[in-house]
Amino acid sequence: MKFGQEGIRIASLLNTPIAKAKASLMLGNAYSLFRMDSGFFYYNKALQIIDTFQLVNERGKALYNIGMLHGAAGNFKTALTFLDSAYSSSIAIRDFVTMSNSLNSLGNFYYDMGDGINAGKMYDSAFAMAKSRSLYLPMGTALGNLAKFESRPESSRELNRRAISYLSKSNGANEQIASVLINIGISYPNPDSSILYLKQALSLVTSENAPEVVIGAYNNLAYSYMDKGDLVNAGKCIADHALPVSLKIQNLDWQSTVYDTYSDIMNRKGNLSEALACEKKAIGRMEIANKLAGLKQLRLLAIIFDLKNKESTIKDDKTEIEKARIRLRNRNQLILIILLSCVAILSLFVLLFLKKRLELQRQQLTSAKKLIQAEENEKAKIGRDLHDLTGHQILGLSGHLENLEFPDPASKGETLRMLEEIEDSIRELSHRMKSTWLERFTLVKSLAGLCKDVNKMTGLDIEFHSPSASPVIPEETKIHLFRIVEELLSNAVKHAPGSKVLLEISFTPKNLTLVYNDNGPGFSKVKVFDNGIGMSNLMERIKLLKGEVDLDTQPGFGTHYSITVPLNQ
Repeated sequence: MKFGQEGIRIASLLNTPIAKAKASLMLGNAYSLFRMDSGFFYYNKALQIIDTFQLVNERGKALYNIGMLHGAAGNFKTALTFLDSAYSSSIAIRDFVTMSNSLNSLGNFYYDMGDGINAGKMYDSAFAMAKSRSLYLPMGTALGNLAKFESRPESSRELNRRAISYLSKSNGANEQIASVLINIGISYPNPDSSILYLKQALSLVTSENAPEVVIGAYNNLAYSYMDKGDLVNAGKCIADHALPVSLKIQNLDWQSTVYDTYSDIMNRKGNLSEALACEKKAIGRMEIANKLAGLKQLRLLAIIFDLKNKESTIKDDKTEIEKARIRLRNRNQLILIILLSCVAILSLFVLLFLKKRLELQRQQLTSAKKLIQAEENEKAKIGRDLHDLTGHQILGLSGHLENLEFPDPASKGETLRMLEEIEDSIRELSHRMKSTWLERFTLVKSLAGLCKDVNKMTGLDIEFHSPSASPVIPEETKIHLFRIVEELLSNAVKHAPGSKVLLEISFTPKNLTLVYNDNGPGFSKVKVFDNGIGMSNLMERIKLLKGEVDLDTQPGFGTHYSITVPLNQ
């Protein structure tokens, strides 16, 4: 930034078109790193000087930079037009560096738009162009991009190694080499191989000259350590390196990513409260980052629109001098252009909003899955603890009773039988708290056993109906439905202990329907939805199954649920 402003000052002293154009390009480069709207202003100013004084040697660079900013604003079609013009302008003066860079960037935008065929063609052309002039940096960049299209990991790694061999011949390419090493590392299924390449990448860069590459390397290194089961080093990668760097450079996107990774580590450690706290931070950072990105694009679009209006106004002023009739016609045309531009910008804002909304919904769904998985892990742990803690005590009590003398031998036998039933019930309860145990049985059999155990342990009157044959149900769907029924019966035990419960499950070729009825006291839906953690958990599970629920209840009139979920998840 400082050098760019100094360039403008020197250019004003020299007072030559070429000096002013180069100075504007330099200042545009400086601004584009953190104020894209100001960068666009200076790039556009440089292009005006270049076109006015026919400075053909600088035109390709100006068009390339403007095209890249249009791409950052989401105007991909306009970006493609400018980059294609940059390539064409560079051919005339044989500027092979700008030609190669334009082809690589064209490939990137085609790739982001989902056009893999044109993206591959651009990368191939960029490599051939750079190779003809021994331009090692764009050669390595093109090969690294082409590696993304290889279906076999071995082929992708080979292309990336070739990319490194070319990048190594170019001065100042350590950041690019480190990025390629990261791509090679994460392609290995063996965590030790991944760790080797990720550490090589970190040896080439520092948090001062390439902070985002450093964060990415440590974030991937943490997952490699997790794959090895080394949670201590995984945690250090995030807590001691990736997170401090992301906080220092105030990069909210990376902060969201590393908090999400740290949540996974805490979850693996069994620290569920810390995992939940980190996941909340990850979602919060992502929401703020999305809002700031939208504002940045809005500022850039505003200055693009403003400059277009100024250029149109200048043309209209010239026309008004010549003829009043032409002035009126041009004014009407300008109004139409403004209206169409407003419609286009509004449409773009709507599309961006919908995209951010869909991304947020995806993140919320992912977070819900993680929280429910954490709950399953906690249930399994409680089940193990329940089995381990009570098993020895019941065994000891049984032995003690065996050695006691009872006045009535029949009472002793009945007492031992009841103790055995308690032991069996606790064993069944601890088993059902493990999702792996539920996977052994059909849903109908698991629910029948659950109803029987709840009746035996609590006395709740439960009537369960199911068809004689049932289709194959995905494991995740089966576990979620079992937990839903478990929650419903638990609520009946707590809030409607003397009621009659009717539970019925039925199937169609596409859907499964679960009906629950009780003649208990009912409840206020508003209160429960506002304050009930169990109800919130139940609804999250139904949402994950893409199902629908119909709840009919009110105080004094019992409770009715009808839950329908698709079988083809």
